[in-house]
Amino acid sequence: MEIAEYIHSKRPKVKFILPIVPKLDLETLINSDSPDKNHLVKVFGGSSVELLYT
Repeated sequence: MEIAEYIHSKRPKVKFILPIVPKLDLETLINSDSPDKNHLVKVFGGSSVELLYT
């Protein structure tokens, strides 16, 4: 995510698609950026990504 954020800061029109495995449920994906649910967010910092589910 950090690399995607860096590229986006240089080229704001760039968008990224993150493919996920079928067994990963939406709630787990949403909570992956929550410091309360994922202790690694405190270590690496959060991201400013927006999750669009289609």
